[in-house]
Amino acid sequence: MEPPPGSGSLNPKTGRYESGECYWDGRTWRRIDDQKHKKPHKWPLTTPQSVVAGAALVSVLLLGVALGNADNNENSTRAIQTTTRTLPPSPPGGSAPSGAERATTVPTVSPSPAAAVTTDPNAAAIEANRVAMDSQQAAADAQATRLDRQTYPAIGEREFGVLVRDPDAERGRRVVVYGYVTQFDSVTGTSMFRADTSAVEGNQWYEFDHNTIVNFDPVIGREIIDGDVVTLYAEVAGSRSYETTLGTSETALVLKANMIDITG
Repeated sequence: MEPPPGSGSLNPKTGRYESGECYWDGRTWRRIDDQKHKKPHKWPLTTPQSVVAGAALVSVLLLGVALGNADNNENSTRAIQTTTRTLPPSPPGGSAPSGAERATTVPTVSPSPAAAVTTDPNAAAIEANRVAMDSQQAAADAQATRLDRQTYPAIGEREFGVLVRDPDAERGRRVVVYGYVTQFDSVTGTSMFRADTSAVEGNQWYEFDHNTIVNFDPVIGREIIDGDVVTLYAEVAGSRSYETTLGTSETALVLKANMIDITG
């Protein structure tokens, strides 16, 4: 081996010539300051190490992104499951109902046991019997009030004069009226007589002014005769026109007397 240029120093351990400025590359001597043969620095890393570290870093980042996407997908799925509702199937051959139609759809309800009972003929008969009994009770209550003298108020002469002028407008009104019987015979029958009446109690025929036809139950009028002075607890029944024996027409107040007291 040739000694390096500018040096003749031999290393006894290696048997090679050495110089602080040159080194033997196996074929020839080269100067140490040659840039191609400088020892690399510790940083940055060599290319293979950098690639490995970079790949590891990228793997970590990709793993984080994948986990984040998985969480987002799970949250989205939960949100969709929360807001999604099952819609009824579309009818065959038709389009699916709109939202408004679905919202207004009323489910079919089976008839309740109570509704089924009403179709029973026995139940219908019981109901009809109950209605009849209620009607009878109402009639009995009405009759009880008709026989209560406290339910017939007295009225003044002027008020009675207005009533006589338009009795049809006062139908059903209860009043106490005083009268003088002018006709109660075979012509009038057993359930009606004609009388002159007044809102003020009197004793003589001339104290009564208004021509009146009085209807009543024959039982309560059995003892009445012409010329009697009576107190009538009556309901206004309207008016009636009739022809007199002289051939003239008369219109009279019509009363339905529920109670009659003979007072003179």
